[in-house]
Amino acid sequence: MSLRAAVAAATNPPPVKVEIPGLGEVFVAVQTIYTASQNRKRLDALRKDDGLDVGRSLSMVLCDEAGAMLFDIDSEADAHTLSSLTPDVVRRIYEAANKANGPKAGDEGNA
Repeated sequence: MSLRAAVAAATNPPPVKVEIPGLGEVFVAVQTIYTASQNRKRLDALRKDDGLDVGRSLSMVLCDEAGAMLFDIDSEADAHTLSSLTPDVVRRIYEAANKANGPKAGDEGNA
């Protein structure tokens, strides 16, 4: 496989399935540098003093098994719903997202 083909194949990573007590099976999006940058910009533009930042950030990582996002970052109702999760559930989702999007074991020297 050529480098160009390998890069093209790596631009659409599949979501990661995790089990979250209280929610069951959940899929977490693996973000590319581009999607992470776009999401940061959208989150910054929506940032308000309304207590919904956690919900908005969760909407950027929760997806279905095909990778389609389940919640709309622009939806106040979705942000409120996600912000109403318990701290333990939110922590577990963030841990799963960080694991899915962070360095993999053995990659420390490859950055």
